[in-house]
Amino acid sequence: MAIVPADSTKYTALRVLAVVFTLAIAMGATAVAFYVTDVFGILFRETSANLQLIVLVPASVLAIITTFFAAKILWSASDPAGNQRPDSHHDGQT
Repeated sequence: MAIVPADSTKYTALRVLAVVFTLAIAMGATAVAFYVTDVFGILFRETSANLQLIVLVPASVLAIITTFFAAKILWSASDPAGNQRPDSHHDGQT
């Protein structure tokens, strides 16, 4: 027996929260990448575009991949159909 909520606004709110959360992850990863670029620039007295590309490109790719998977996980977790679990009582139905 599946339990389906009567009100689906909870799941809409969870999906909005999932989008906001993943955007925060992406912005945080970008901020960390800029900070690392600045630290390397100070340590090695290097301000060239090559150093920025060496740090920012992998960080941007990682931020995109992390954001995608976080959005996918949170989106599916907020899906009403994804929250249906079988009863703990085994009544012969699966």
